[in-house]
Amino acid sequence: MQTSGEKLPSGKTILRRYADNGSLLEETHSYGLLEIGIQMDFAAGIKTGELYFRKHRMVGRRSYEKARPLTRTSPLLILPLKMSALH
Repeated sequence: MQTSGEKLPSGKTILRRYADNGSLLEETHSYGLLEIGIQMDFAAGIKTGELYFRKHRMVGRRSYEKARPLTRTSPLLILPLKMSALH
């Protein structure tokens, strides 16, 4: 597995984890030490799940969406989760 990361001038940190074949497994966007963040999981290039963080704790999507406008640049547009990918 390979990982990569970048820190943007806004303070946002983006971390990506890749499978041996180069496909994206996980991508995390956060500010500070999980002041606000989202972790997206992928399988075969399809998003299979999301976890949301606010003030160092896991929260629901509603709490994340409410806090997101408070950041200087919001994490990437959240793509709709294909429910069939979860079954």
